[in-house]
Amino acid sequence: MIQVIGRVADIMEKLSSGGTFPLEKLAEATSLNHGTLCNILKSLIKVGWVQKCGWGNYCVTDYFRELGNIPQWDPVLISYLNQTLRELSERIQESAVISTLRYNTVVIMSEAEYQHTLMVNNNRLYARLSLYTSVSGEVLCAGLPHQTRQLLFKHRPLSELDLQGHQDSDGYEKKLDAIRDAGQNLSVNETLGIKSWALPIYDKKNAICAALGLSVPLVRLPQDKGENILLELYGIKDKISAWIAKKGYSSQDFMQLPFW
Repeated sequence: MIQVIGRVADIMEKLSSGGTFPLEKLAEATSLNHGTLCNILKSLIKVGWVQKCGWGNYCVTDYFRELGNIPQWDPVLISYLNQTLRELSERIQESAVISTLRYNTVVIMSEAEYQHTLMVNNNRLYARLSLYTSVSGEVLCAGLPHQTRQLLFKHRPLSELDLQGHQDSDGYEKKLDAIRDAGQNLSVNETLGIKSWALPIYDKKNAICAALGLSVPLVRLPQDKGENILLELYGIKDKISAWIAKKGYSSQDFMQLPFW
């Protein structure tokens, strides 16, 4: 076991030095045979630490980099978000989350879970919010200024999976512009059986700083299809944005991007 841990540490150290590594170069650098190396890489890909970057090339994921970049937020801010989110969760009897961007990754600032007899595992659902495909991630990207968004795409390129049927990045950007103009994002996932909403939260300069998100199982969706839930979300996001502006917080008190 110790030997395996040592091999994993050696691989991650080499990959973390930057850029991408061809399999041959990584095998040479770690003195591992191809069979052993490939088996370890498969396991690291499965847990989300490593990803394939082109044919025969490997690199560390933003998720792995974020593990060592523990967010430090103002305790007063977090306390307020936690309290407000709990009140929302109790009122609508659903779980909700507030997220933001840190190092090209969507991270959770606050989460309130409401217990039901019939539960969707929201902790698992919210644990890894996708930057480009989750409703919260799309709201965060949509709210960024065009130039900042382009820098984000440069540091975290869009994949075919991220494009979700859009022919190119221009088509995806049009979707983000539509989300920004609408001031909300909505998605129905028939596979997971959930309906999700996300709304932008703004700072003192009316710049996006976070996203308020919520997912409801379709089997528990009320007769109004969630219209009252959406009204509640709008009320809470306006309340939080007003408090943030009053306290003088800026988007950089929430977000941290590698090119800032």
